[in-house]
Amino acid sequence: MRFERSPCTRFTLALLLGALSVPAWAAEEQSFQCVIEPKKTIKLGSAEAGILDEVKVERGQRVEEGQVVASLERSLETLMVELARMRAQSNEDIRSASTQVAFRRKELERFETLKAKNVISEKDYDQANVEVRLTQLTLDKSRREKEIAEVEHQHAQQRLDRRIIRSPVNGVVTKVELAKGEYAYDQAPLMTIAQIDPLNVEVFLPVKMYPQIKMGMLAQVTPELVETGTYQAKVTAIDSVFDPSSRTFGVMLELPNSDYALPAGMHCTLDFMMGEEGAIAQHP
Repeated sequence: MRFERSPCTRFTLALLLGALSVPAWAAEEQSFQCVIEPKKTIKLGSAEAGILDEVKVERGQRVEEGQVVASLERSLETLMVELARMRAQSNEDIRSASTQVAFRRKELERFETLKAKNVISEKDYDQANVEVRLTQLTLDKSRREKEIAEVEHQHAQQRLDRRIIRSPVNGVVTKVELAKGEYAYDQAPLMTIAQIDPLNVEVFLPVKMYPQIKMGMLAQVTPELVETGTYQAKVTAIDSVFDPSSRTFGVMLELPNSDYALPAGMHCTLDFMMGEEGAIAQHP
């Protein structure tokens, strides 16, 4: 007797086989707890030691890369730059030495004519020749000293620039440590700046998911503030070392935040986008 499966039975078997072909973790709810963090947190210091002359920003203020956020007292350094500039632009020694070289060469030409006529001695001619060489050495020395003065001017300008403190990133000032009149040095941070565009999203996953997580994979991030909605992040780093005690590994995702709508430090929920929807992003 031949047994015929009904269409409903074949459909049910197909579903069961399909379920068996899916990894166990994919059949479960794919929501993981995560944390939204700044891309970078910088404790900004000063390359030079000195008294703070001005602090231009306050806590909570946005700053741009290269923006001046503070400066040290720099009156002495300003004078040193001006002095070095005057030395670098001075040409008196070179002009004087050039005049001496021209005079000595003409004198040597006259001595050559007189020597050919046996009017002067060999000693006088040699002395004139030595004078030309000495004045040429003086000219070369003056030119080298001018080059050194130009380098010293650049050095003085850089020392002055180092007393002007600029933000290294676009971000937000989260803390100001020192105020005008206080002493700043390399071990005393002036302020803390957090880069929050883009944001980092950190999540720890069970090791069984390691083969499925790929660089560039997309995920949906839902911050703990419900009204902020859901955002898309991309995997940028996958730990190659597991935590043996918890049997987990860390994954870092990048979350664009160009309008600074999302604050850092929030907890969130993360859902990986599987299949074509979560394929490795083709855009940079």
